[in-house]
Amino acid sequence: MVQTIETVNRHPSRAPLEMARLRYPAEPSRLAMAVVSVASALVVFVAWLAVSDLSLLFAGGIALVVGGFFIWVAWQFGRVHLLGDAILVSAETFPEVQNAVDEVRAALQYDRRVDIFVIPNLSPRIQLKSYFGIRALLIEGGAIADMTTPASRSQLLFLLGTYFGAFKAKHDRSAVVELTLDSAGIRRLLAPFVAPWLRTTVYTGDQIAYACSGDFGASISAVHRVLVGRELSPQLAAAGLILQADRVSKSWVLRVAEMLRPEPHATNRFLNLVRFAQQVDPESVLAFRATLSPEINGKLDEALERMSRAGRRNAGVALVTVGVIVLSAMLLFVPLRAVVGGSQADGDPVPIETAVPETPAVPEDPEPVAPEPTAAQVLAATVPATVGETCTDLTPPAPELSDGLLAAIECDGPADPGVDVIQLYAYDSHNSVLSAGATATVGLSESSCVDQGWNLWTDGNGDIGGVLGCYYSEDGATVAAWTNYASDVLVVAWDENVEMSVDDIYVWWQYAAPALALN
Repeated sequence: MVQTIETVNRHPSRAPLEMARLRYPAEPSRLAMAVVSVASALVVFVAWLAVSDLSLLFAGGIALVVGGFFIWVAWQFGRVHLLGDAILVSAETFPEVQNAVDEVRAALQYDRRVDIFVIPNLSPRIQLKSYFGIRALLIEGGAIADMTTPASRSQLLFLLGTYFGAFKAKHDRSAVVELTLDSAGIRRLLAPFVAPWLRTTVYTGDQIAYACSGDFGASISAVHRVLVGRELSPQLAAAGLILQADRVSKSWVLRVAEMLRPEPHATNRFLNLVRFAQQVDPESVLAFRATLSPEINGKLDEALERMSRAGRRNAGVALVTVGVIVLSAMLLFVPLRAVVGGSQADGDPVPIETAVPETPAVPEDPEPVAPEPTAAQVLAATVPATVGETCTDLTPPAPELSDGLLAAIECDGPADPGVDVIQLYAYDSHNSVLSAGATATVGLSESSCVDQGWNLWTDGNGDIGGVLGCYYSEDGATVAAWTNYASDVLVVAWDENVEMSVDDIYVWWQYAAPALALN
């Protein structure tokens, strides 16, 4: 199998990076918790299985070996398929990309095998495949097409450094643990204990990537790509991103949701990158912060302080680790007692007491349970009669608004003259509603609603609520389209009979937007 490993000394001028200084502070404690949790779970599982049935334990071991062999065979066929349908990065196919790979490898002193393939279409646009320690990085060509120029080389170094940095962080300290997690599926079963370590390796990878690129602006631009994609990343305002990152870092609900994820929230990656850059390259961060208002800088300081505290929060992790050990010991007590008791079972037989079984009670007929409402019904319940009436499923929805769509409804406008139709689209993520909002307001310039443009609207607390755009359509209808970031919903309303101007529909929006029961 051809590899992408070239001579790693093509950049002798770059000194190897000091890995110890680039690791996320909390990574060692999270790794210890993951190792203890995995080892404890395996020991308890094997002990219980051995007490229950040794033959079952033996059969399970054989099944694991056979299953691993077939997975390996399937992976080999998959890699052969990639060689036929994708382009393997090498000095002959993509010299600029290979040159960047060599530079990152040299800086990290990382020489393990990683095959990099460029594919025309891929979703997500960058994917990592890993089986039994053999890794393949799949990249959609459009994702890095503009990074191969000298002006964007720092972004390419950051992108590659993120993945190779995470490889380096895992390989140096936990190759066996990673292999066990990926092969046996334990990562999902023990997600609350293993995911914190996996998230710290992502932070470490970002910090290593920053050290590889050495460019704060390019690193921030790369993070913007992760958040909104290549096309919208140049339009992403730093102030709005900082406000959202501050909100995410405060929310306990989002912290709980992150517990089971192997990757941190993208906004947290942004904050950690700024925190790390502030330590190693304070001048670049000061220049970045000079463009922000005092209020935004204050929010950024608060969010960075919370990120720093999270990196130093080791007491709780140590308590959980000790708790796992204690719980495992308690669970081992039963099988150990059965083994000890079985060795002393040569005495007189113990008489078995019999009891007259009780007559089982006749169960009462359960009350009928109302069916769970559909996503469209939940969405329709947010529309009061003063805003829309007779809401029905929108089938089929507009194709250009269908990516990430969960439900779509269409409602008639109120009886009074004005807005005739209202459509609501619910999406599965914040990125999806960002994309839908950009599509709904495409062609509009950044201005106010009454000037037939788009702008960001704020709620009563001054927080950014979404995007609002107003315009006259090609068929003469007066249209208002806005997004609600809190609920990931897009709303499009229009007056088909041209009874309203953009000024009128803006006045209507000021009433209708708060009236919708969107959280």
